[in-house]
Amino acid sequence: MPRIYGYNKTFDIDPTMDQQYAVSLRGSCRRKTHPDSTVVALNDVTTPFTFDNVYFRNLQKGLGLLSKDQMLAYHPLTRSNVNMMAEDQQIFFNYFAAAMIKLGLDRSQHLTNHIQLAKGGLVLHDISFP
Repeated sequence: MPRIYGYNKTFDIDPTMDQQYAVSLRGSCRRKTHPDSTVVALNDVTTPFTFDNVYFRNLQKGLGLLSKDQMLAYHPLTRSNVNMMAEDQQIFFNYFAAAMIKLGLDRSQHLTNHIQLAKGGLVLHDISFP
């Protein structure tokens, strides 16, 4: 909630955030000493139930819910990636698919590193993921 209430001494609302979006979030996220843990805010306010690249377009418009997300659009190391994903949905799908495959490979490799053959079969050691 620091993005929508008392951001800093100069700005009450985070200046990287769309001001109308911030005001709308204030409707759900009231300023309280004990925040309501049952309140839910959508990470994609435009197409929340569609798998698409609109999340990246929203970042370009200042509609990132979390500051870490919003900074992707402003940081010099990530801005071009956000712009590329926002511009071309197929590129987003391709990168997403590649990331899922890589994630699967990394987990398989991690598991393989912790499986040892023992008398009578496999023994799993520490199957937690990093």
